[in-house]
Amino acid sequence: NPANNVKLQEINTTKLVVFISCLYISHQITSGSRFFTMLKITRKVEYALIAMGHLQQKEAGQLASAKEIADQYGIPQELLAKTLQKLAREQIIQAVKGPAGGYRIRKDSNTINMTRFIEILEGPVGLMDCYFDTDCIQLNTCNIRTPINRINDSIRSMLDQMTLADITN
Repeated sequence: NPANNVKLQEINTTKLVVFISCLYISHQITSGSRFFTMLKITRKVEYALIAMGHLQQKEAGQLASAKEIADQYGIPQELLAKTLQKLAREQIIQAVKGPAGGYRIRKDSNTINMTRFIEILEGPVGLMDCYFDTDCIQLNTCNIRTPINRINDSIRSMLDQMTLADITN
């Protein structure tokens, strides 16, 4: 039905934010090999987005500890701390050590696209391994690779056009 075919360019930012929450890639690591289970936001990315939103609400220069954020939002502190450390290593946030330490925003969230943010935390965004990995034995005979790659390209393009600020502000 043509009425149901909505062009991505016509969807407003609010709808994109809701839509994007259904398009994050979740993966599992099993026996050293990665496979993608379904399209959804992972807990790690979800917690990172919540933490970034929290840090953005702080006054300039103010710190927030992983414990503060975890307690306020009911997030497992150990997982959050590891996630925040990863974001600090990538210079998205700044880690301040010491008893009064914590985290604060380091990089403008308007300059970080969602593809990069997700890939910092979870690795490449892709529907199927063949988008990045050419070890598939069916690669030369696969009859769904092209349409799946088009869908993947569309998702990546949408994520490339969205910034962290679009989600966390």
